[in-house]
Amino acid sequence: EGHTDRIYCLAFSPDGKRAATGSEDKTLRLWDVSTGEQIGNALEGHEDDVLGVAFAPDGELIASGSYDSTIRLWHSQSGNAHEAALRAHIGGANSVTFSPDGTRIASGGGDNKIRLWDVQRLCSVGEPLEGHDDKIDYVAFSADGLHIYSFSPDQTIRRWNVQSGTPNGHFLLGHNLLHILVLHLAVSPDSTRIVTGSGLSIRMWDVQTFDWEVEKS
Repeated sequence: EGHTDRIYCLAFSPDGKRAATGSEDKTLRLWDVSTGEQIGNALEGHEDDVLGVAFAPDGELIASGSYDSTIRLWHSQSGNAHEAALRAHIGGANSVTFSPDGTRIASGGGDNKIRLWDVQRLCSVGEPLEGHDDKIDYVAFSADGLHIYSFSPDQTIRRWNVQSGTPNGHFLLGHNLLHILVLHLAVSPDSTRIVTGSGLSIRMWDVQTFDWEVEKS
């Protein structure tokens, strides 16, 4: 316990010893997994709900996305803000994730776009990735860092080529019974499986064998 409002996101540190949570109370909090105790003070700086959180692969930095349309970076040991906030998305930065090598951050927003960020220079990289017809609730890099997977309430998962910034496939989800929306998506650590969950079912998808619908140019 510690947050004063709903918790929207959670991420484990790479070593599994800590967890970070983001909340409607506009704060992030760090936790000791073995004891359940909060580590240090709440991380304050966002001006609205914290919607996404992720640890860097080396565990040194934490990225957070907020409905205030910004992304913030924090030092995971001290809890201090790394730099000024990045102005990211109109309509909120809903999801953040680090690339496997820790040099990039991908974010998905309420403006239906994915943006890439250079962690060292703290600036955007290339043009936004566009193709979803609704806000983007989840983004994840593939294990090799060559692709990004994204999920949206438009009921599609899309796969993007990181180097070219182009979509190279998508598919409609199968959770269409009674028009129940998919609420969450997770990618396996080796990127061979995608798991989706709705109000009625959980489905697992084989990324390697699934017949992706190729985007038309």
